[in-house]
Amino acid sequence: MKKYLLGAGMLAAFGAASAQSSVTLFGVIDTAYTRDGGSIASVSGLSSGNNASSRLGFRGVEDLGGGLKAGFWLEAGLNTDSGAGTTNASLDNVTASAAAGSLQFGRRATVSLLGNWGEIRLGRDFVPSYYNDTFSPFGVTSVGTDVVVQSNLIGQAQQRTSNGIHYFTPATLGGIYGQLHYALGEQPSNATPSATKDNGDYLGLRLGYRAGPAEVALAYGKVDVARTTGVNNDRSVASLAGSYDLGVAKLSGEYSLQKIRNTVGGAFGNGGTALVGTDTEGKSFGVGALVPVGAGAIKAGYSRIQVDNGHGVGTEPKAAKFALGYQHNLSKRTALYTSAARLKNSGGSASGATLTAAAVRVSGISGASTAPNTSSTAYEAGIRHSF
Repeated sequence: MKKYLLGAGMLAAFGAASAQSSVTLFGVIDTAYTRDGGSIASVSGLSSGNNASSRLGFRGVEDLGGGLKAGFWLEAGLNTDSGAGTTNASLDNVTASAAAGSLQFGRRATVSLLGNWGEIRLGRDFVPSYYNDTFSPFGVTSVGTDVVVQSNLIGQAQQRTSNGIHYFTPATLGGIYGQLHYALGEQPSNATPSATKDNGDYLGLRLGYRAGPAEVALAYGKVDVARTTGVNNDRSVASLAGSYDLGVAKLSGEYSLQKIRNTVGGAFGNGGTALVGTDTEGKSFGVGALVPVGAGAIKAGYSRIQVDNGHGVGTEPKAAKFALGYQHNLSKRTALYTSAARLKNSGGSASGATLTAAAVRVSGISGASTAPNTSSTAYEAGIRHSF
């Protein structure tokens, strides 16, 4: 009888502990046929994550009592067209990440403490300004993605940082929400030249308001990038984004200003080279609409960017993009989708060129190229399943 009671007590205790904590396996498998048609060279093939980034992850939460919880999140990117892992994470938020291949948790790797006061999150995760980019109906991975997102002047810190300390406000502030994010480049204090000791340090914040069908958010982020000459090469982005749901359509828009200050030359972003001794600014905007139609939705978007190299001293390339797509939801987890985009370069810019020539790739497939001041077109058709 005692053995039975002891066993029953142990099972009850185990059940209570299990009820207070949970671990979830989750992911997205998204594969599409994509064609990138350039004036010089076109490429067709399978690509991954056009509707939503393919990923595999584990997340968990433990109830500590008294309104306090602990949680973790590990998320790895996948190239589902080949089975390989996506590009590995940058360790210092500045240098280029390693080549794709092995499976690593470069999308997110965090541990959190949550309460009525909000959330403290430590590790690799999105920067505040990234969330403003997601207002577009095409998200951040489609051929229809706004050039606001595609034209990356600030480099590795455009989407995520490593070594991050994040604070998120609670969801009980009358529609107001916010995020504060600081990340360390983890450079030695005796770095030579001394300007490099702040290399990779990042500071970002976001403040938003959500009420009924309307939402608006303002975000800012800055990363320190020091060259070996000792001259600081800070990069920053400020953006204002919002959306309004009319019922028959959800309208959205974003304005973004990216800056590189005190540039001293050298590669940055997607491989561009800045003009020596000048500043670079990228001004971009995008507008979009999501129109529900039965079990799916029609997507439309227009976006434009102008890159100012040296405030009149250098070139001022431009790129404009129009996109149209449709997504059909077979269930809450599975969707078929197709999109098409047309991109026009002007002012000397060319799709696939350096950032100083407004490197706006109309799709994510490498190899396609377009001559300066000409146009390119891309198509995609795929399936996305989440679990």
